[in-house]
Amino acid sequence: MANRKGSCLSVEEQQTILDLHKDRWNISKIATETGRSKQSIRRVLKQGEAKPRKRKLWGTDDQRELERLIDEGVGSPEIARRMGWDIQTIYTKQRARVARKPSPEEAHISWEELMAWTTNDLQVGEKYFVNLKRKDKNAKRVAVWSRPLVYEGVRQGARGISLFMFRSNEGGWRETYTLQQVKDRVFEQVKRK
Repeated sequence: MANRKGSCLSVEEQQTILDLHKDRWNISKIATETGRSKQSIRRVLKQGEAKPRKRKLWGTDDQRELERLIDEGVGSPEIARRMGWDIQTIYTKQRARVARKPSPEEAHISWEELMAWTTNDLQVGEKYFVNLKRKDKNAKRVAVWSRPLVYEGVRQGARGISLFMFRSNEGGWRETYTLQQVKDRVFEQVKRK
């Protein structure tokens, strides 16, 4: 038989392996005859009978559960354990996710308006003091903290959300802000000397 590496064993092939083993063939000889690996032969002998492989298919319920767990902030290994899938499948499905619709706060601002705002007010490569705004007891917005960050531009996140990228000039770490987070901050350009 030809080598069919990577393909599933049919019920007929499994039965052939069991019959050859009953005829006192060793595992190496069965593997050579069938063109299958020794491990595949051992697996069939261990299960002891020919049975169709149960292949679990990824469905819409699985996709919804994946989305829910990601939104809850559950990590990939825990998602794999809870859903009963291997970790590689979860990584693949996370990369292949369809971009999520923007949140209601983001929906009313078009991509063109967003780009116009960033082009006019934030310049790539420039350093800004990023101040978090909070309302005090008189309902006035006040800056709570401030730190200098270099603006790197807008990127599209995995869920289709626009992310404003900033890099620390001193530490080298990066910060990303969503549109709503940008609205809650004040950006003051650092004057060059």
